[in-house]
Amino acid sequence: FGSSPRLQAGRVAGGRGPAQFRCGLPLRSPPDPDAAMAPKKDPKKGKKDDKNAQPELFTKYVKREPQPPPEQPDLAEAGNWKALRNAFAVPLPEWDDDIVNLIDWKPKQTEQLFTSKQFSAKTLPRSIAQAVTAWKRAPVFTDPSAPEEPEPQAQPPLQDEEEEPPPDPKAKAKAKADPKAKADAKAKPKAKGKAEPEKTEPATTAEQFEDLEYEGQATVVTTQEFKTREFTLVHDEALPPLFQAIAAQIAIVGEHRFVIPSGGYLWELIYPQDEYGKPLFNPHGKYAVRLFVMGQWRQVLIDDVIPVGPGSSSKDSAAPLLPSNVLSHAIWPQLLTKALLCVFQADLKSNTLPAVTALTGWFPYQLPLSLDALSVSHGTRYFNTVPLTTETENAALSRESIAASGSRQAEG
Repeated sequence: FGSSPRLQAGRVAGGRGPAQFRCGLPLRSPPDPDAAMAPKKDPKKGKKDDKNAQPELFTKYVKREPQPPPEQPDLAEAGNWKALRNAFAVPLPEWDDDIVNLIDWKPKQTEQLFTSKQFSAKTLPRSIAQAVTAWKRAPVFTDPSAPEEPEPQAQPPLQDEEEEPPPDPKAKAKAKADPKAKADAKAKPKAKGKAEPEKTEPATTAEQFEDLEYEGQATVVTTQEFKTREFTLVHDEALPPLFQAIAAQIAIVGEHRFVIPSGGYLWELIYPQDEYGKPLFNPHGKYAVRLFVMGQWRQVLIDDVIPVGPGSSSKDSAAPLLPSNVLSHAIWPQLLTKALLCVFQADLKSNTLPAVTALTGWFPYQLPLSLDALSVSHGTRYFNTVPLTTETENAALSRESIAASGSRQAEG
């Protein structure tokens, strides 16, 4: 490159040939040393300006004074607002034997029967609602002349008008008594032998059913069922799948009657009861059922109105859609099912309900689906519903036993 004519021309023109050309391409000329340069900053002056300079970022936030607390509402004007709130927030109160014992059952009032306001027929699935032909009382559902009941409808609880309004907390001053009234009271002598009327306490369950006379055959549970804990439900394949599932779970609980303690077996959850724990039939149609819901034993207030559909046979003009007993005058299966429907109204579209947990308080125990795990559970668990042999296997075993017995007889 040193002897090339372009490199020699570059050296002659600027004296910096190698810097001016690289690979035959011209480069920019160097800056002029005589060009004006930017003035240098004074370090002392810059420090003073930094102190007086304002920040570039700023905010429009202005601190406000704290607002005064809101005024508390006047509870006297709201009335019994806690009862109304709890009726929606906790519609099922916790179970209390003392409170249930003082419920006004009204067993002698048969003209106007009790109707619960906690269940709505609109929550039933369409498949079940289409099968309902009427609503009747459980003791008289087989009687064609019995009057029909209106379709159940849930209603919000109403405040009791008989209750006295709570005292006004703002009214501190008491009303002054009339002096003339005091003088008249002193002037009138008290009659001898007449005591002032005392406040009447609510009657207990035993006092309400003491003089009850009922000529009908209906009962909650028969004496034989109450003593032996054995029962038989009607097996009707025409029932909706949901009610068949509830009947199956009731039968499961019945298979473990020796494990469930006294006071917690099926019909023993229905109140009112006598001194021996047997449920009493209430002609007024008002019952209370104890169910295990949301981790607590709770009180479910129900009536005996049940849905009725067409009978499966020509002899029956009407048949209950709820699980029923072989003894038609025992209505405890309908009452338990009605309580389950009231509690699980939002889950009626499913094909099953947690009836076993609600009736016993026992939670399900999940097992892996293997023969070893099921065999161990079948031998150690008290409460299980898993058969180890199927119907096909049982039929095969019976055929083998018959064949074996036939061959023995032939040899003999």
